[in-house]
Amino acid sequence: GDGEPIPPLSQVFALIRDKGMGMQLNLEMKSYTGITAAAKTDFAHRAVQAVLESGLPATQVMLSSYYWRDYAGVAQAEGPGIFFSALEFTAGAQPVDKIFSTVRKAKALGVDALAGPFKYSNEGLLSFIRDYGGMFVGLMDSDGVSELRFSLAHGLRNVTNDDPVATRVSLTALLDQVGQGIRETAIT
Repeated sequence: GDGEPIPPLSQVFALIRDKGMGMQLNLEMKSYTGITAAAKTDFAHRAVQAVLESGLPATQVMLSSYYWRDYAGVAQAEGPGIFFSALEFTAGAQPVDKIFSTVRKAKALGVDALAGPFKYSNEGLLSFIRDYGGMFVGLMDSDGVSELRFSLAHGLRNVTNDDPVATRVSLTALLDQVGQGIRETAIT
């Protein structure tokens, strides 16, 4: 709540481990201007080590980053089995050849999911991510139930949004519409 301190990562791990009831934790790996390549590698190493030492099963943790080109290789090499989602905010707004190049790079780095603001016009891209890339699709900043339904039909793996209340409202409405068979795997 408002004014409450952010708990240390060790407390978050303990909460998920002890009371998470199968909840998946998404750790978004950040960066900042001017960070050296060595510092990025060290940061990725420390994030993976924290996950490995947490006692959580790898299936309960997802690492994600907009800086996936810098972090994914380290995460996959040092933390096999830890799910890694590449966040690509402009994935749907680039020329087709650049989008396909992004998918190829993500595949080469061993990324498990490519998340972006995918819309209806991206059906070919979603198929390419899923079929060629062998990756799950992540949905960011959904505008509602229709986009969730569309993304589920194309291999949605997780829902990521800076507004978890809006995401929960959309997922609840979707569940009300389609009934059983769909469950929320991650809200961050």
